[in-house]
Amino acid sequence: MRSINAHPFGGRAIFCLALLFLSGCAAPRPAVPPVERFDQAQIERALSSIRDAQQRVRAFFCTGTLLVRENDGESTLRILTLGTRKPFRLRVEVSHPWGGPLFHLLLRESTQGLISFSEKKYYTWKGGLEKVPRFFPGPIPVRHLWGLLQGRPVLYQGLRADSPTPGKIALRDEHGRVLQVLYLPGPDAPPVALEYPLMGLRVAFSRLETEAGIPHARQITVRHHPSGRRIRIRVTKMVFNGSIPDPVFALRLPPGFQTISLDADESTRH
Repeated sequence: MRSINAHPFGGRAIFCLALLFLSGCAAPRPAVPPVERFDQAQIERALSSIRDAQQRVRAFFCTGTLLVRENDGESTLRILTLGTRKPFRLRVEVSHPWGGPLFHLLLRESTQGLISFSEKKYYTWKGGLEKVPRFFPGPIPVRHLWGLLQGRPVLYQGLRADSPTPGKIALRDEHGRVLQVLYLPGPDAPPVALEYPLMGLRVAFSRLETEAGIPHARQITVRHHPSGRRIRIRVTKMVFNGSIPDPVFALRLPPGFQTISLDADESTRH
């Protein structure tokens, strides 16, 4: 098995890691057929279906292509993602079309790792993605990334839900702030988009299908509105609930790589 690794502060690789939540092919806002506002029973039915799918995924393995548009150029890269829910682990590998690695990323419950092959550096930190804002457009919850890479939305827990306009379900915190907005053609249909309004982030799901009874998208387009950047992931193969050996999630650094703690860097700044 290959080791877990990733590419951060350098050239195209950082742009890609800013990847998982940034550039790529432009995609129109998903069209939601005109429907009525959902009543509370329909809202609960729709949310229960999404959460049920979340619970049914114990592990996943996915390969595909990552389309990235930078300035006037467009790059097509390879992406491999896999993870387990218990214990929580997520591994992402992005490489050149000819196979050379750009970066590997490993996310766990608390300790995270990112290996940059171009820089020959291994970055570590504790906590969520807010520690690496240069790579991601916002503090996206790690567990939400785990689901989005499967082509499925992941919902916050304990929020109040309502349907402010036809075809939409808003999830609000105790202060009434909208943290997520789901776009659905109907209460019994899979979501076609998910927004994080406070992050300026929109995820579109297309080419929807079902694998092992689990609905998911074979194409995921992510747009970060403040920067205007996008990425598009096209799934080639998706496998749910297969066996993934523990050594896959072991970190083996190539010789000569420097280890840098982002937590130590943060403490120095303060």
